[in-house]
Amino acid sequence: MASSSFQSQWAWPSGMDSQNNGGSSGGPRGSAGASEASSQGPTPTQKQRHYKPRTCRICLEVVNPTTELDDSLAGRLFSSKARVYYVSEDPELGRLISPCKCKGSQRYVHEGCLRAWRNAAPLSDRNYWRCPTCHFEYRLQRLRWGRWISSKLLRGVLTFLIMVATIFVLGFIADPIINFWVDPFGTVAETLLTGLEFDDPLVVDDEPAGWSAHFMKGFLSLGLLGFLKTMFVMSPWNWFNIRIGGGGRRRGTGRDRMEQINWALVIIGVVTFLGATWKFVNHLTAKTLEKASDRVVDVQEDTPDDDEEDEAPEGGAAPQESRKDRDHSPGLPLPAMHFALPPRKTSHPPPYLPRSTRLPGLRKTRLKLIALAGLAFLALIYLITRPSSSRRAAPVQRVPRGNPPVVLVTVLDHSKYTKTYLDAVKENRRQYAEKHGYQTLIAKVGDYDLKGAPFSWTAVPAMRHALSKYPECHYVWYLDANSFIMNPKLKVEEHIMQSSRLDELMKKDFPVVPPDSIIKTFSHLKGQDVDFVITQDKEGLSPGSIILRNGDWAKFFLETWFDPLYRSYNFQKAEKHALEHIVQWHPTILARMAIVDQRLMNAYNKGAKEALYQNGDLAVRFPDCEESGAEACETETESFVQAWRRLFEIS
Repeated sequence: MASSSFQSQWAWPSGMDSQNNGGSSGGPRGSAGASEASSQGPTPTQKQRHYKPRTCRICLEVVNPTTELDDSLAGRLFSSKARVYYVSEDPELGRLISPCKCKGSQRYVHEGCLRAWRNAAPLSDRNYWRCPTCHFEYRLQRLRWGRWISSKLLRGVLTFLIMVATIFVLGFIADPIINFWVDPFGTVAETLLTGLEFDDPLVVDDEPAGWSAHFMKGFLSLGLLGFLKTMFVMSPWNWFNIRIGGGGRRRGTGRDRMEQINWALVIIGVVTFLGATWKFVNHLTAKTLEKASDRVVDVQEDTPDDDEEDEAPEGGAAPQESRKDRDHSPGLPLPAMHFALPPRKTSHPPPYLPRSTRLPGLRKTRLKLIALAGLAFLALIYLITRPSSSRRAAPVQRVPRGNPPVVLVTVLDHSKYTKTYLDAVKENRRQYAEKHGYQTLIAKVGDYDLKGAPFSWTAVPAMRHALSKYPECHYVWYLDANSFIMNPKLKVEEHIMQSSRLDELMKKDFPVVPPDSIIKTFSHLKGQDVDFVITQDKEGLSPGSIILRNGDWAKFFLETWFDPLYRSYNFQKAEKHALEHIVQWHPTILARMAIVDQRLMNAYNKGAKEALYQNGDLAVRFPDCEESGAEACETETESFVQAWRRLFEIS
C-alpha cells in the first residue's frame, strides 16, 4: 500500500502507458505490467524525468512537486501529460517560482515571500523592481503603471497639484483667515457683535477680484494655516510680537492686508504644508503599490537544469542495471520513489529584520534632481516675495471714514463775473452741502502758484487741496462757477457713485474723444473699480463737472494731470486737452475712469437734446457764460437762480 501511494504521487508512466492503463497508476497494475514486460524480453526503456524538491530562498521551506493530470475527455483523447507544480501547503505563500536568473539555492522563492520582500520597501528600486543579487528586472503584469506610481517626479507633481488645489479652495475663504491674522481681536469682536458703531464706516474691499488676487490670498492663507503649529507652540505674547501690522478696525483691504503679513512666516507655513503633503503622497503611493496587481512572472519555468533524467541506451540495448535494481528482490514491484525525502521545514517564514533607520544612499542623478527642484522652489518664492519699488514706496492705504461724505469744490474768478452772480454760486453750494452733511471748498483764482500756466488750471490744485483738508471724505465733486445745483434731493454717493448704480450708468467700450477715437473705455470695467467719473459733450471730455473717489489713486491722478510738462506744453484748451491726452495714453488712468450721460451731472442750458437740461436733473451748466461777459452771464442765469432757490425752499 505504501508503495502504491508513493507511485501515484512521484512517478508516472509514459504517455502510451497512461493511455493503455486509462490514466491509472496503481501499484498492482504497475507491477503486473512490469512483470509482463520482463517476461517478453528486453524492450527499449523510454526517457523519464524525476523532479527534486525545491527550497524557498527566503523562508527556506522545502516544497515537494505535485502533479495534475487532465482527466477530461479532451485530455484522454490527446493524451495530455501530467503537469508538475510546486505549491506550498500554506495558502499565503502560494507557488514556488523562479523570478530572476539566480542559480542554485537562490533560484526559487515563494510568491508570498517575494511579495512581502518587495512591499517591505515599495519605493526602493533595489527591492521592488529588480533582484538584489543578479539585478534581473522582474517581469510584472503592470510594470509600466507601477513604475509611474513610484516615480519621484510623479509624486512631486501630485504634491504640487494638491497644493495648487488647496490654494484655489482657500482663496474663497481667505478673507476671514487674513483678517484674523492681521487683527485677531477686531475680527472676533466683529464676529460676535451684531452691528457696527455709528461713527465707524463700513469697510468694503473695492479692489478688482481677479484670479491673481484670488490665488495670492489663497497662498497667504495656506502659509498662515501651516504656521498654526508654530503658533500653538509659542506663547500668545510671542505670537503678537511676531505679527507685523494690524490693529484697529480700520485696517486696509486687499493688497493692504497682504503687506501687513510677515512673508517669512508664510514661507514656513507653506514649506510645512509641502512636507506633510509629500509624506501623505508617499504613504498613498506605497499603499497603492501594495494593492496593485503585480504578479511576478516565472522566467525559468519548466527548465530541466535541476531535474534528473534516465534515458535508454542507443541501439535498443538493454538498460544498464542500476544499483536499486541490483538490491531489489525479484518478484516484488519496484517502488517509484527515486530519492529520499528530506525533513520538511516549517511553512512560516521567520520575522524579517527591522529596517534600518538610515536613509538609503542616493544616486548622483537623484541628488541633482533634488537640488534643481530646491533651486526652482527658492526662485519661485523669491519672485513672489521680492519687494517691488511700488511696494516699498507706497504706504499702507487708509480707508477714509466718510466724514464728510462729499466735498464740493468751486473756483471763482472775480474778474469775469459780477459779485451778485458769485454770491448766488456760493449760496447754492452752501445750501446743498448743509442739506446732506457735505463740506465746501470755494477757491479763488490766484490762490495757487501755477508757474505761469493759464488760470483755468486752478481747478486741479483746488481738488488736491480738498483731499488734504478733508482726508476722511469719500468723494470730491468739482463743479465750475458756470454751474448751479438744481435738485437738492439727489445725493452724489447714491445718485452716481454707488457701485451697482455705476454698473448701469457708465458707458463701456465707448470712444474717449468723440466721435471716432480709437481709444475706448474698458468693456470689463466694474463699478467698484471706478475712481473718476466724467461726462462728454460734442467736443470731447467735459471737466467742468467731475467726481473723484478719495484715495491714493486720486492723488496720483491729480499730480499726473498737474505735471509741469503738461502745464507748459501750451495745449489749445489747457487742462481739458491735457486730460484727454493722459486718459488716452495712460491705461492706469483709463482703467479707473467712467464716462456717464451728460444730463446725469453736467446738463447744458442749451445745445443738443441729449445734453439739454430738464426738470429733475442734478445740475445745469452754462458753457458760453464766461465768453459772453459778466452782465450777460448774470442775465442768462437769472431764471435758473430763481428756480433752484424755490426748489431748495420747498425741499
